[in-house]
Amino acid sequence: MRNGILLGLIALLAAAPASAQSVDDPVFLRSIRSIGDNTSGRRVANNAVVDKVVCITRENGRLIVIQIRALAPGAPSAQIEVPARAVAILRTRAATPGGNAAPDPDDIAFAARTGLSLFIVGEWATPPVIWEVARLEGRVRVRAIDSDGRPGPWRALAS
Repeated sequence: MRNGILLGLIALLAAAPASAQSVDDPVFLRSIRSIGDNTSGRRVANNAVVDKVVCITRENGRLIVIQIRALAPGAPSAQIEVPARAVAILRTRAATPGGNAAPDPDDIAFAARTGLSLFIVGEWATPPVIWEVARLEGRVRVRAIDSDGRPGPWRALAS
């Protein structure tokens, strides 16, 4: 990825206090929204179109990017390598014809298996559409994150 994107993400997350572990932490969700907005539509080396995966952890009260990887557009979420310290994963979905209108069954299976929140960023819209897929109380649920980083209501899904 371009160094500017990486440095911007690191600076953004280093400045974001991680005051709570809750998925409803407003600072965390605004930070996720900002990362999604800043990574959406960005190309990597050779102007390649890829899905970008950003792994995030909490350290010393701050959110930290611990890994950024690229996946082929549409690759299954099962291909995401999850670092042991990760507390959330953000994945952009490259703008492709038709776009993916919502988290797919593979995303649901990923959240069910890992217990991590998976944020899906749809690059085909401006501002990008962002969904959170999470396992809560033993069930996988999905909600949208609006353009200000505020979460919508959870919707229950089959896991």
